[in-house]
Amino acid sequence: MLEMAKYASTQPWPKVEPISIDTALLKKGAYATALGGCVGCHFNDWKGFSANPRIGDQSTAYLALTFRQFRSGRARQFTWHVRYMRALDEGDIDAVAAYLNAAQ
Repeated sequence: MLEMAKYASTQPWPKVEPISIDTALLKKGAYATALGGCVGCHFNDWKGFSANPRIGDQSTAYLALTFRQFRSGRARQFTWHVRYMRALDEGDIDAVAAYLNAAQ
């Protein structure tokens, strides 16, 4: 199992959708992540480390769904995520998801 995990950890993440090139959307997402202090835990160019997961270069659809689950309380996560996501409107969530998807 350890050898399989080591191998899998060296593989690149597949791209399943195009990255947004909408500069206004990406700028809005960058601003919202800065306000939320996301980089404090999801550092290392959004790759995270150890218990702090990677959120950069993830699917926009996956990120937006997860953020909406945090906001609704369906995803069990730290209280901070719930409070932060509840402060964002639908457009902000889509912008943050697009921004993080584009983060390489």
